[in-house]
Amino acid sequence: MPKPFWVFWAVEFWERFGYYGMQAIIALYFLNYLGFTQTHSILLFGAFSSFVYGFVWVGGSIGDNYLGAKRCIILGAAILGVSYASLAFATKGTVTFSLAGIVIGNALFKANPSSLISKLYETGDSKLDSAMTLYYMAINIGAFAAMTLTPFIAHGMGWSAAFLICAFGLLCGLISFFTFYSLVMNISTQAGREPFDVLKVLYIIIGAAISILVVGKLLNYI
Repeated sequence: MPKPFWVFWAVEFWERFGYYGMQAIIALYFLNYLGFTQTHSILLFGAFSSFVYGFVWVGGSIGDNYLGAKRCIILGAAILGVSYASLAFATKGTVTFSLAGIVIGNALFKANPSSLISKLYETGDSKLDSAMTLYYMAINIGAFAAMTLTPFIAHGMGWSAAFLICAFGLLCGLISFFTFYSLVMNISTQAGREPFDVLKVLYIIIGAAISILVVGKLLNYI
């Protein structure tokens, strides 16, 4: 596999580590820490999951056509890390906004590593199939590691420590991405080839903040 592939592999591993680490404990967190009823917990988790998967296309479109995939990866990972960390200190009144941050961070991140991996190969190249198989292994390994680890941390050290471990996973992903950025700097979507535009980034940040407020409010009605 080309070296840039492993950069995307690593950042995907750490992103999935954070997400599935959160997912492994969030239902019990609702029940045992926040004191939600079982029905409320199930409905809230279901609505949250629907938003998570329903918004993915938005981030893919932004990465391809407006901001650039690598910039979306960085921004999405940063929002995810902050959102996981905020769960460590959330209350009944604020938890839905932490969940909304995960929704928006995931939307910006999720589709873009695979989009960039596809740029490493010519159309029709059979090696892309092998690359995507390895890429999905990053998802599975990250998920397995986190879902094994975070319940033990939550039990032994508390909910806050478990969510901070999820945030730490995103920090590791960002560090690895910036450390080896020189390997991927020439791998871009069409929008990513355009010069860096502070205003575009600012618009996305403002849009993300508004979206977090809206989704958080909607989840509050569950």
